[in-house]
Amino acid sequence: MRGIPALATRVAATTLLALGTAGWIGVGCLPWLSSSWTQAVQRDGVEPERLMWLPWLDAPARGFARRELQRGSALRDDTARKLLEQSARARPLYAPTWLLLAELAWRAGETGRARELAHIAVSLWPGREHLLWSAVALAAEMDEREAALRLLARIFSAAPERVDRVVFVGRRLEPDAARLLDGLVPEAERATPSGQACAIQLLANAARVGDAALAEAAWRALDAPARGRRDVLELHVDALLASGRLGEAVALWTQLAPPGLAARGLTDPGFEEAFSQHGLGWRVGSTAGARSERDPRVRREGRFSLGVRFSGGEDVSYLHAAQAFPVEPERSYRLRGWWRGEELTTPSGPYLEVVSRSAAGWLQARSAPRLGTWDWSLFEIEFQVPRGVRLLEVRLRRDPVGEARRGLSGRLWLDDLSLLPEAGEPVP
Repeated sequence: MRGIPALATRVAATTLLALGTAGWIGVGCLPWLSSSWTQAVQRDGVEPERLMWLPWLDAPARGFARRELQRGSALRDDTARKLLEQSARARPLYAPTWLLLAELAWRAGETGRARELAHIAVSLWPGREHLLWSAVALAAEMDEREAALRLLARIFSAAPERVDRVVFVGRRLEPDAARLLDGLVPEAERATPSGQACAIQLLANAARVGDAALAEAAWRALDAPARGRRDVLELHVDALLASGRLGEAVALWTQLAPPGLAARGLTDPGFEEAFSQHGLGWRVGSTAGARSERDPRVRREGRFSLGVRFSGGEDVSYLHAAQAFPVEPERSYRLRGWWRGEELTTPSGPYLEVVSRSAAGWLQARSAPRLGTWDWSLFEIEFQVPRGVRLLEVRLRRDPVGEARRGLSGRLWLDDLSLLPEAGEPVP
């Protein structure tokens, strides 16, 4: 008889252990079960009403609601809303559920309710960028433009590097550049370091895409210390060039260039300084199959030349060394320079070209491509500027062959360029 209590204790302990193990396994299976049911909902493999019996699985409910919203179908007996409300009760701090509820409310014509639910979602996850973008999309769909701009401003303030996407969306919400800047960088925040950083990012975006109105608005939003920074001034030159204000751009660039650097009609014609990558300076980059750098070892004069090494592994399309320069319309010029090659292969060799893609006129003049090995040699390109054109670009080019394994290999150097008008004297 004494063994009975001991046996009962062991049975109870074993039962509790088994139940605990089963519960632990069940909890561990919940993510798999949730994923499986969500996939089944997306495939119409399960009736949504069955999800009512699984209140702890909130993901399938959201999956069903998203499917219904994407399809634009009539909500079946308000099933999606009921499932989402059940999901919200199961995980009340999960913001995407509240945002889906907001979209359902708006689709049902409950605009005020939709606005409240969207506010709850953003309040729960104020720093989650992907949720904020979804809230921006919903606000824009509801034609709540001011609310959408406020959300965009929140994203932009936290992540100024998202400027391209922010401006792309913002321009569609607010076409007026000044009002867009007011929405993204409110007046009260412009004097702060973060406000100035956002204005600089807007200036950079405007310079990249040629948005003259936004560039001007962003420039006006900068304070004196920011306007005095060289990197900001270079962005301003880019913006002036993009908007066609060539005279202002040239005047500002002349002030920025070190004494004697802007000479012979070009900026840094001998590659003596680091590539500016802005304005009327050298824009030099590398690409697959070609590496560009300032070479202190092989040069014709001065301390450096531009050296390009072609690896031969790619049929490279090279146009990664270029500089814009101002000219006088309807005048003839000669671009001169020196180059040197070493074991350059394939039928398509490098060359220099002068181009204009201005709407006012088209120009393309080029040197003959060259291959093989040669010592420093002079090249010249003669051209006449079309009427109305005031800005041209010189580029080092190489065209792809278009055949497999026909990549260019070898090395090329460029140095000591000059631009001369028809009279033969260097451009001042």
